[in-house]
Amino acid sequence: MLPNEYRDKVKEAALALKPRSVYRWLTTEGYFPEPHVLPPCFSVEDAPVAPKRNYTYTKRKWREAPPECVPPTLYCQKSEYSDRPFRVIDPRINNDLAIDISGNWKVLVERMIPSDSCVTSYSFPVPIDLERNRQERQGRAGRVIYGFVSMAERDLIALSGSYAVLLRADIRRFYPSIYTHSIAWAIESKKKARAQRRNLNLVGNRIDRLLQCAGDGKTNGIPVGPAVSDVAAEIVAAAVDIHLTKLLREREVRCEVARFKDDYWFLLERPGDEKVCLQSLQSALAEFDLELADDKVEVRKLPEGLFRPWRKSYSELGVGQNAEIGWKRFVQLSLAVLEIDSQFRNTGVIDRFLADLFTKGGVCRVRCSKRYSSQFVGWLLTLARRRPRAWPGVLGVLEHLLDSRPGQFDPVSVCRQLEDCLPRAGEEQLRDDLQVAWIAYFARSNGLRKHFKYWPKGRGDLSRSVTAGRSQWVHGADEFTLWRPCRVARKAGTILDHIHPFTPAP
Repeated sequence: MLPNEYRDKVKEAALALKPRSVYRWLTTEGYFPEPHVLPPCFSVEDAPVAPKRNYTYTKRKWREAPPECVPPTLYCQKSEYSDRPFRVIDPRINNDLAIDISGNWKVLVERMIPSDSCVTSYSFPVPIDLERNRQERQGRAGRVIYGFVSMAERDLIALSGSYAVLLRADIRRFYPSIYTHSIAWAIESKKKARAQRRNLNLVGNRIDRLLQCAGDGKTNGIPVGPAVSDVAAEIVAAAVDIHLTKLLREREVRCEVARFKDDYWFLLERPGDEKVCLQSLQSALAEFDLELADDKVEVRKLPEGLFRPWRKSYSELGVGQNAEIGWKRFVQLSLAVLEIDSQFRNTGVIDRFLADLFTKGGVCRVRCSKRYSSQFVGWLLTLARRRPRAWPGVLGVLEHLLDSRPGQFDPVSVCRQLEDCLPRAGEEQLRDDLQVAWIAYFARSNGLRKHFKYWPKGRGDLSRSVTAGRSQWVHGADEFTLWRPCRVARKAGTILDHIHPFTPAP
C-alpha cells in the first residue's frame, strides 16, 4: 500500500483500541525492553488489572510526589567503542504513565499521527493488527518491529519510479537527547506548556515529570526500553515532522518522507533538494532541542539505497529454507557471513543467518557428526562475539541442540566453551552485561549451573539478578510481580520461543 494509505489505516486501527487494553499492554508486554534484551525470567507475572494511580495530584502539586529513581540498566555492546543502555523503570511510575497515556489515548494518537504532517511514520509504539483493527497479540516480538521496516521498504519502492534521489538521515542519540519538557511542548504546544509549566492538570506536564523521576530526576534523556518511552519519543518525533512539513512546503520541495523511529527517508524529485531537506530537518529538530547526526547522512541515486546493502551479498549465498546444511557447507557459509558482517558492520546479517539455520517448523537444518559438535558450538560462539546482540539467538540454538540431539552434544563440553566466553573478575564486565545475563539464564534454566567452575556476579542489578537466581532490582512494589525463577520460565517456553528469531532482522 502507499504510505498515505498506510498512515490512514494505522490511525484508524489505533483510534479503535480501547484505553483499558492500551493500559494493560503498557503495564505488561510493554513494560520490559524487547525480547532480545532481557531473558524470559524478567516477566510481568502480576500487575493491577484496573488503572489506579500511585501518585495523585492537585493542579499545582503532587499529593505524594513520585520518587526520583535510578533505573536499573543492562548494557549491550553497540560497536567497538560504544554501548546501548536498556533500562527498566520503576513499575509504579510506569503504571501512572500508562494511566496518563491510555486515559488520553485519542488525543495522543492525534499527536503521534498528525493530519498536518507529510511524514509517514512506520514506528507506531503499540503493535497493531491492521487487518482486524486491534492490538497485535504477539506483544513486542521482534517480528512486529521488523515487519514495520520491511513494510516501509516495500511502500517506498512502489513510489520510487517517480523520484530521482534517496536521502537518509538520523537524529543524533534520539532517546538520550530528548528534553523531557519537549514532550509537554509536543502535546500541549510550546507556548501553553511554558505558560502553565506547573499545571499538573495538563497531561503533557505529568508525563514530563514522571519520565524525569523515572530517569533519576534528569530532564535530558528518557529510558530506552519501556514502551511508555516509545510513546513519548513518537509524540516528539511527530511534532518534529509537523515543523519539517511546514518548511518543506514553504520551500516547495516535492518529496515523499518516511520515518522509522529516528531514521528519516526522503524520496526527492529534483537532485540538489537534499541540502534543503537537511537544513529543514535540522531546523525542525532544533525546535525540540534535538540534532541531526551528520555522520549518518546518506544520499543515493534511486533505486540505489532502497534495499539494505548486506541483503544482496547475503542472498547470493543461497542459504535457502528447505535443504539440509552439511558441516562443510556450514563452515563456508559462516566464513562468508563474517566477511559480509565485516563489510557492513552493525547490521542484521548474523541474525538472519541464525534464523535461516532453522526450518519454518523450528528444526535445525545443520547436520554434523559428533566429531564436529564442539567445532559447531565454537562457530556459533564466534558469531555471538562478533555481534553481541546475537547472544540470545546463539544460546537458543544451543538449547535446541541439547534438547533435540542429546547424544551428539555434550552439556559439559558446551558449558566449558561458554565459561571461556565469560568475563573474568577485574576485567571490564560492564560491556558484557547482556552476555553475562543470557549465559547465566541459559545455565540456570537448563539445570547446567553445576557444570560451571567460574560464575560471574554481573555488574548491574539486572544481570546480578540472573546470576544470583533471584530478583535484586525492585523493592516496595508488592502489587507487581516482575520476576519468575529461571526453571519456571524454561517450562513456559524455550529461548527461541521468547525471541521469535524466524523473521529476518532489519
